[in-house]
Amino acid sequence: MAAATAVLLGSWLALPYLNSIPGQPGPRLAASHRSAPTPRPTPKPSPSRPKPSPSRRRRPNGNSLHPSPTPSPTPAAPATPASNLTEVPGSGVAPGAKVIGLTFDDGPDPTYTPQVLAVLQQFQVTATFFMIGWEVAARPDLVRQVAADGEGIGNHTWNHVDLTTLNPAAWPIQVDQTTALLDSLTGRHVTCLRPPGGHLNPQVDAMLGTRGLTPVVWDDDPRDWTRPGTAAIVRGVLAEARPGAIVEMHDGGGNRSETVQALPAIITGLRAQGYSFAPICR
Repeated sequence: MAAATAVLLGSWLALPYLNSIPGQPGPRLAASHRSAPTPRPTPKPSPSRPKPSPSRRRRPNGNSLHPSPTPSPTPAAPATPASNLTEVPGSGVAPGAKVIGLTFDDGPDPTYTPQVLAVLQQFQVTATFFMIGWEVAARPDLVRQVAADGEGIGNHTWNHVDLTTLNPAAWPIQVDQTTALLDSLTGRHVTCLRPPGGHLNPQVDAMLGTRGLTPVVWDDDPRDWTRPGTAAIVRGVLAEARPGAIVEMHDGGGNRSETVQALPAIITGLRAQGYSFAPICR
């Protein structure tokens, strides 16, 4: 397992940051070369028995003479975006329950992700981290730590591309390789993807549906990435809190010191309102 993961990491670290990869046709399978069966001679009717009339002849087995075509597989249903904990498959959160989901994007970051984890450990709270593929490849031990702490983990594409403008040929790089790398490092299968910028359309929903990935957006956004100040981040989260809300914050992608500083007040403020916390996508 460790050797396989090391090989994966080595190859993925060497990937350029692309959002358009020319497609390559896969190998064709060789056609079957079975010999045709030797036809059997038609038996002559016995002279002692009259030839059966056409109305009494046994009908041939239609399945053997004219096999039915193999039905095409049913296309996967488009993925349904989730903006509330109750809409995420397997969340276990009942409608109306005073439960909040804290989520963090754009990591893992060597400076701020450990600080976020330390606050979560201090307050005995679990959260969910949507990770960038190339950051994952650069910091596998940090990914393992997030998983070992019991946090949820999701896909945030390889290098934060807008999926609505992504060349379909680039999906294996941007989405599939990120999923495969996270799977190999955590030992569990990724089931969620956060679309960068929250950008979705029917084509993206269809592509995610074929991969069994739920697009998870949010309904509580303090816009911490703009660095509005610690107090503003706290106010933003508390003002938009509602049962099942998904809070979007960031542990990577820039200076996230304000987010780290705001996190204790966010947790204590939500608990004062009667909320508990639950991770998703694990």
